[in-house]
Amino acid sequence: MTFILGLLSVVAVVACLLLMFVILLQEPKGGGLAAALGGSGMEALGSNAGAVNRFTCWVAGIWIAACLIHALAQPPGAVVGEGTRDTTAENAPEKPGTGDPQKEPPK
Repeated sequence: MTFILGLLSVVAVVACLLLMFVILLQEPKGGGLAAALGGSGMEALGSNAGAVNRFTCWVAGIWIAACLIHALAQPPGAVVGEGTRDTTAENAPEKPGTGDPQKEPPK
C-alpha cells in the first residue's frame, strides 16, 4: 500500500508541475503573462490553442483524481506525521514541587 501511495504522490506532483506550465500557455484573455512578455506567446501555437485547453483539462483531472485517491487510500486512523513524537514535554525541566516527592531534596 505504501508503494501505491508513493506512486500517487509522484503522479500528483508531476501533474501539478505540468499543470503550472500548461496554464501559462493558455490563450490570454487580455493582459496577463503574454502581455507582460510581449504578447507573442499564442502566435507560436497557432491553431492548436483548443488542444492546449483540452490538455489542460486532462492534466487538471489527473491531478484532482490522484489527490482524491491518495486521500481515500490512507489507512484508517492514519495521522499526519505518524511515527514522530513531541518530546518537548519529556525533555523539559520539571517545575519545582511537581516531581516525585521521593526524589526531591530535603528542605
